Amino acid sequence: MSKKEVVIDQEAILTLIKHTGFSPEDNIFELIDGAIDAKARHIHITYRDSEKFKGTKQVKVQDDGTGFLNPCVGIPERVGVFGVRKQNKPGEKTIGAFGFGTSQALASNTLSGGDSLVDSTDNYFRSAKCEMVFDSESNKFLVIGPDNNTHTPDRIPGSEISLNGLKSRMSVERLKRLISVLYYKSSVAYLGDSKGVEIYVNEERIEFHDPFLNREKPKDGVLERGIVEVMLPDYGKYEIRWIQIFQPWVDKNISKITGIPWESGRGTSLRSDTSGIYLLRNGRYSSIGSGYFGTDKHGNVRQKGHNLSGIRLEIENVEPVVGNEAVVESAQINKSNVSFKQLTDNPKMKPLWQAVTKLVTKRETYYKSLVEQSKYHGYPGSILVRNEEHELTQAVNNEITNRTSRLNLSNRVDNLYAKVNLVERDDMIPIKFRYNGEVSFGLGLHTIVFEVNQKSDFYLENTDNDIINQIVDYEFLLRDNENRLIKPEEVDSE
Repeated sequence: MSKKEVVIDQEAILTLIKHTGFSPEDNIFELIDGAIDAKARHIHITYRDSEKFKGTKQVKVQDDGTGFLNPCVGIPERVGVFGVRKQNKPGEKTIGAFGFGTSQALASNTLSGGDSLVDSTDNYFRSAKCEMVFDSESNKFLVIGPDNNTHTPDRIPGSEISLNGLKSRMSVERLKRLISVLYYKSSVAYLGDSKGVEIYVNEERIEFHDPFLNREKPKDGVLERGIVEVMLPDYGKYEIRWIQIFQPWVDKNISKITGIPWESGRGTSLRSDTSGIYLLRNGRYSSIGSGYFGTDKHGNVRQKGHNLSGIRLEIENVEPVVGNEAVVESAQINKSNVSFKQLTDNPKMKPLWQAVTKLVTKRETYYKSLVEQSKYHGYPGSILVRNEEHELTQAVNNEITNRTSRLNLSNRVDNLYAKVNLVERDDMIPIKFRYNGEVSFGLGLHTIVFEVNQKSDFYLENTDNDIINQIVDYEFLLRDNENRLIKPEEVDSE
């Protein structure tokens, strides 16, 4: 076995690894980026609890890309050299901007005490497996591998990189959810069978999702979109492609997007963290909303707020300045952890962020105008604040009546199953329920009193129907296995 020293100043690498902001989860995405840059068409990810390192994860990223040429030499030469980019051919684009990602993923996992392995086969069916280790005595990283390749005619060219002992707390479902959007522009769903990539997690094929809903037809007051162009002398031409999804009409007017993991929040509400800025570079989003909208007119960070939910901005350098490939989205080594402060503080980027500020302000103002229309003119999908308590109470009871027609609940006082109180509480719990003991019906149950918190995001972001349905569904939970309503004391004792 040969040992080949990593080529770089070791102290510099240790500093970079510790301070570049890579999380264990980011390392997974860096391996996916490397597979896509290697022209892989199929990427299989295994993500599970580690048997060797308790409380950690083992992740394997297997691809059918080009592999490492002459692996016994090529693996150490590529993963053991930090900061050396692959030279692109004319017109070729790669996700990796600095030649750092795969090496960083291996090194950081190694430094945290895990096992980091690379197994690759090239197009000549030459195979080799190498391990990155950290020698604490010399304070150096080493790549350990065979002196010669193994001839493997039965293997498909490609690579498998394994990080065992990854200190990740990400669930499998969240990993799939993030991949479905991060790599949408690299997927078969976007590029087609001849160019796109398929990704599998634990053998389940990822259903990619377009966060900009380009298949949905725009409609005033439902979904609107547009493009703003900005020229930056030092970087080139940028496009800000925006959409605005109006929450009150999502469920009725947009094709079931609330059933998609990326979109679904509480009930039929959109997730607030899917709004904001999506930085796009060569088929990979380096930022996916997170409720960030650049800065306001005073230069302060502009983040979240119920008036901004549903606004998404895709920013891409569509015509970069020749010779200047370090565009804004690759200004950081860690593509998955963009520091917007670093970007907005760059004076050369100021015109871009001014355009973002202007655009977001305009869309927020428009949203507020629709809310005002709903207040005075009964605009469809009016926000909860437009209703009085008695109106909501009546609506809830009507819905219960419709859903319980098969049950003998006719002996009601004042036709009330439930009462709705609008309250303001600091606990931010959207809905609580209790029994007031004033009214009884049917099986002797007291009226259920629901307290809807006007201070909660739920109250601000949902439509009347959303809240009515959640209250009714809440009431439906108060049944036994034979669909009989449960007595209040039985619920209270749980």
